[in-house]
Amino acid sequence: MRACRRIGAIALAVSISTGIPSWARAEPEHIRIQFSGPKHCQDGSAFVRALRQRTERFQLANDADQSRVFVATINQADSSVVGRLEIQGSGKDVSIRNVSGKSCDEVMAALALMTALAIDPDALSPSPALSNAPSPTAPAPPVPATPAPAPSTPPTLAGGSVSPPWLWSAGVHGGASLGMSPTTGVGGVVFVEAAAPGTAVFGPVLRTGLFLNQSSVTSASGAGATFQWATAMAEGCPIRLVAKASQVALLSCLSFHAGILRGHGRNLDRTETTTNAWADTGPVARIRVAISERLFLEAQGTIVLPLRRLTFDVQDGGPGRPPTPVFTVPWVGALAGIGLSYAFR
Repeated sequence: MRACRRIGAIALAVSISTGIPSWARAEPEHIRIQFSGPKHCQDGSAFVRALRQRTERFQLANDADQSRVFVATINQADSSVVGRLEIQGSGKDVSIRNVSGKSCDEVMAALALMTALAIDPDALSPSPALSNAPSPTAPAPPVPATPAPAPSTPPTLAGGSVSPPWLWSAGVHGGASLGMSPTTGVGGVVFVEAAAPGTAVFGPVLRTGLFLNQSSVTSASGAGATFQWATAMAEGCPIRLVAKASQVALLSCLSFHAGILRGHGRNLDRTETTTNAWADTGPVARIRVAISERLFLEAQGTIVLPLRRLTFDVQDGGPGRPPTPVFTVPWVGALAGIGLSYAFR
């Protein structure tokens, strides 16, 4: 129902913004239509059929006369579909409308309705779904597809502004830590994510979650220690490159961890547990591949820059012997992980 209300509001705004009485459109208007969309969507002929289902008060013009030009564009944006309608008047006036939905058919129906209302304020309401059957009128000539870039400015409509919603997802990664403990650590992270709509290079992605990791080490005397790393995680990804119709995405991010690093002795006369505050930051590179419309496979690597260098040792030779160093946190470490994420819309 939410999508219907949104499209209905857009239709009302378009009908008000046209400001043209129905009697002024008694004769068919000569217009030109330019349509482009992904390969898996219907083509420009389907758009013209959908338009004719709503109004007959137009004729397609083949020459560059004073007719208005309607440029309809559909783009896939992660798990949603974004549509753009640009109306070019006889002069230099240009009007732009934007809409988003869950499928190509839904967005195409909304664009056809907005086009119909711009031509004929008395146009019929949109049908629930586009029909693949030919129009009862004479078939429209094929409309050449003209590629048009996705809008880089916030979408605006007469009477207010409508922005596509952010995309929410959640997931889990399993992975390993290198250099942050004496041996390779094993752990993972659970997270939630919010991504800005669209596929723009600078569309931000924000992620937060809980990170856990554990490793152990044993000295020559048999004494050893277990290290447990638990932190809250936050990541910001200002750069997002999308390829192959939104099936593959490359993200460049910056991460921050804050929590604890705990060392627990083993095989000692007196075992002790030391808990220290931990914080680190570092760059993240992530690749995301779509398995389905909502499920994604992810792999990423992180350079870890500790903000505190900690040293751990054990007393394994009696009270008169100096402690044996077990581990000192280095200046640089690394994390590698692979996992799945699920988009809620």
